[in-house]
Amino acid sequence: MKTLLLIVAVGTLVHVHDGKAQPAYTQSAAIRYAQSIDVHTLDPTLPKQKLGDWFTKSFPGSTVNWWVSDTCDLMPSHGTTGYPLCVKVRGGSHEKGFEVLIEIGTFEKGIFGTPKLYSGAGVWIVNPYTPAGSTEHLSELPALFTHAGVHRT
Repeated sequence: MKTLLLIVAVGTLVHVHDGKAQPAYTQSAAIRYAQSIDVHTLDPTLPKQKLGDWFTKSFPGSTVNWWVSDTCDLMPSHGTTGYPLCVKVRGGSHEKGFEVLIEIGTFEKGIFGTPKLYSGAGVWIVNPYTPAGSTEHLSELPALFTHAGVHRT
């Protein structure tokens, strides 16, 4: 198997492996970048703080997981051309959860531009799955999560 590095006309570095375009970023680099984003960039009402630290302090005792969503949860019809690149942050407890998508670039260009919330943030009840609220402001997520009721039958 051969790996080639091509410089595309726009100056983007694209890896081609066995004829398939590979992303211009690594999963670990994208997650490290997202964890280091200043939350004030995503929500000007929040004081300056790294996003990773903000989740740890805002959701004590919750499990927080990070992974790359190379189409920001959109369903591409033909590959990943033209789609945004996001890091998904999901966490919570056995009773309720939260999820945030942070747009950090594109599949083709990798990490670039100003990061932003992609379609807000949401909270849900786990069993049975029930949406419990959403917001366009990161600063409102902890209160939404705290006040999400747990329904028992």
